[in-house]
Amino acid sequence: VCSSDLLERETGLPPYSMPVLSCAAPTTIWALVVPAGAGYAGGETYGVYDSSNGGRSWRLAGVNPATQKLPAAPSAQPDALEVAKNSTTAYLAASCGGCDSGGTTTVGVLTGDHTEWHIALLKGAGFSSVVLMAFPMTSSAWAVTAHLTSRMYRLMLFETQNFGSTWTLRPIFGTR
Repeated sequence: VCSSDLLERETGLPPYSMPVLSCAAPTTIWALVVPAGAGYAGGETYGVYDSSNGGRSWRLAGVNPATQKLPAAPSAQPDALEVAKNSTTAYLAASCGGCDSGGTTTVGVLTGDHTEWHIALLKGAGFSSVVLMAFPMTSSAWAVTAHLTSRMYRLMLFETQNFGSTWTLRPIFGTR
């Protein structure tokens, strides 16, 4: 069962602006929790949790900002959390408007051992939001970013074939 009710036991009752759940296997669940009102100049406070027993207990796997003895999460503002089917690896897309003179969009990969996030830059995305990630196979994924430019969104498609280590910009039909 993949339900936000299970997470409330560990994180307390809402308010939080979102829990995002991603279920990888019948008993493996990852969650992104952003407490309501937890924003700060340039980012948001958030935590990434995982459960390997169907939500009966949860472990805090990463935080932003890094204030505890946990791996620092990928970036200032979380966008999307996904887990490949039958995997113990979580992928967290995040963005930072004030980073690298124009902003960055990254995907962090955290394996089941929780030792550190492996962070890859989506080169060319600038400060964008990842609106969708999909995993047709465990080692490969697609990510779609959206960036608002003068009243319209510019969509970009990225692909990885090496567990998120590197991402390649791919053409989208009908775009220039």
